[in-house]
Amino acid sequence: MVRIVLLMVLFMIMAFTLVTNLVSKQTGRPGVNVMKEVSRTVNKTFGGAERMAPDLGQAIDRVDQQLSQLGKRGGAVGGDAGANANLNLSGANFAGVEAAKSIFAGVQINATQFTGALLDGASFEGATGASAKFAKARMTGAVFSAAKLPGVDFAGADLTQAAMRAGDFT
Repeated sequence: MVRIVLLMVLFMIMAFTLVTNLVSKQTGRPGVNVMKEVSRTVNKTFGGAERMAPDLGQAIDRVDQQLSQLGKRGGAVGGDAGANANLNLSGANFAGVEAAKSIFAGVQINATQFTGALLDGASFEGATGASAKFAKARMTGAVFSAAKLPGVDFAGADLTQAAMRAGDFT
């Protein structure tokens, strides 16, 4: 159905272009470059996105920066559990990052900031570290089984259906 609509729109643009250019030749006026007009309209429509959500670009830049720093440390968030084993993320700042379903299994997170992060379904299974901050983070369905995180801060965090079996959160 979508293809038919797109084909009809394309046909209408081509017909409009043909008629406009035939009329412009007969009247001696310049023709219309339809692609240029479409491009101008698209830029006008989507060029204002930065005005509507100015923080969006900054948030994306911050996530890119955090992920590039993570890559320099030799690990990858979101990979398999073996890829993160012994990864040291101590002192890293992941505040406000959207990392749903990411795997932080076996990582060291001493004084790591996850404040306000979106970590739904993330796995911190077997993670170790002291004084990690998960304040106001959303961690629905997160797994903290066998994690040893003394002094962890879960103030205001959403831990709905989080698994915390055999963990140390003193």
